[in-house]
Amino acid sequence: MIYNILFIVNPISGTGKQKNVASVIEKYLDLSKFDYKIEYTEFNKHASEIAENAIGKFQIIIAVGGDGTINEIVKSIYKSDVIFSVIPTGSGNGLARHLGIPQNIIKAIRRINQLNIKEIDILKINDEISVNVSGFGFDAFVALKFSQSKKRGPLTYVKHVLKEYFKYKTQHFNVKIGTEIHNYKAIMLTIANATEFGNNIAISPKSMCNDGKFEMIVFPKIPNRIIPFILYRLISRSIHKSKYVKTISTKQIQIINSQKLFHARFHN
Repeated sequence: MIYNILFIVNPISGTGKQKNVASVIEKYLDLSKFDYKIEYTEFNKHASEIAENAIGKFQIIIAVGGDGTINEIVKSIYKSDVIFSVIPTGSGNGLARHLGIPQNIIKAIRRINQLNIKEIDILKINDEISVNVSGFGFDAFVALKFSQSKKRGPLTYVKHVLKEYFKYKTQHFNVKIGTEIHNYKAIMLTIANATEFGNNIAISPKSMCNDGKFEMIVFPKIPNRIIPFILYRLISRSIHKSKYVKTISTKQIQIINSQKLFHARFHN
C-alpha cells in the first residue's frame, strides 16, 4: 500500500533548521511506501486550516515545526483517522522529545519510514485541545513573552524566565477534583499529558501520554536560595521528588476561581 503523506511546514518555527527540509524529504523518505506533498504555513493558525482541508485526501500528516504547530494540526484532525507525526524543528520540541522522535531531521524521516503507529491521549481544556503541556500562571506568561520575541531558542526562553520570575506574583487556584475542592497558592499550575516543556526541562517526569490520565503540577513561589536546586531537579527529571512541588494524577479537574487567571497557555 502506498500512503499519501502531507508535510505541513512552519517556515518560521525554532531556529530555522527546516529550511532545507524539502530536499531532505526527497532524499530520505521511502518513496516505495509514500507519495508526498509539502505545504508551508503563511499565517497564524494556517496549519489548522491546511490540516482540516487534508482530511480524506491524506492518510498521514506530518508537522514540521514545534509544539505550537503540532497543536494547531491536532486540533483539526484528532477526531479523524489520520495518522500524525512530527519532524521537530521548534525551539523546545517537548512532545517530540517525550515520544523519542529524533531531533535530527534525517533521523526523524527515517523514523517515519518505519510506520510504527501508536495511540496517545489528548487533553481538552474548555474548548481547547492540548497534547503536551498546558498551564496557568508563570509558564504561560513566559510563553507569551517568548512568542513575542524576535529571537528563538532556549537562551531566549531562559532570559525571559530570569527577567520575569522575581517580580511575578503568586495566584490562588481553587481546584475541584472529584467532589473535593483544593485551594493552592502557586506561581503556576501545570497540566501535563507528557513529561516536559521542551529542551529536556521535565516538569512532570512520570507522565505518560497513553495512560488515560494527566498530571496536575502545583508549583509555588520558590525561595531564592532554593532556585538552583529546583533548576537541577527540572533538568535531571526529578522535580516530582521536591517537597516544594505537588503532583496529582487524575482524569479530570475543574478550576474554579473567583479572580481572573491572567495568563493561560493551551498551545502545547
